[in-house]
Amino acid sequence: MTEFSKREMKLLRAVSGRAWERELNAALDRLLEHFQEWKRGRIDAFELSDRIHRFHDGDARDLYKFYTVAKPPRAAGYAVARGWIEEEDLPQELLEKLKPTIAFYQDEAVDEDEIDPSDRT
Repeated sequence: MTEFSKREMKLLRAVSGRAWERELNAALDRLLEHFQEWKRGRIDAFELSDRIHRFHDGDARDLYKFYTVAKPPRAAGYAVARGWIEEEDLPQELLEKLKPTIAFYQDEAVDEDEIDPSDRT
């Protein structure tokens, strides 16, 4: 198991927090699109309310659970693998320690891409 110094853990917590905020911002942008549909009259207030509820119980909750439960090295590795954090934003020695975690999440993303979208329900 890889050991991280206190300084590295502090940096990993900060990176994890930035990634959480960036990912949440992206999810909120998608939610904003639903509000815009409602304002244009494409969906009614009940449909918007349902989508807000699904956002709260779905994306928002999933992000909260992941970023509050995952240890900072895991969350940071995930964030780099998924593009929420650039590799250049981390010191090289810390990036080296995260490489196995980054590779794991990159492989997981490839596996998800291989799933037929019609199977995702």
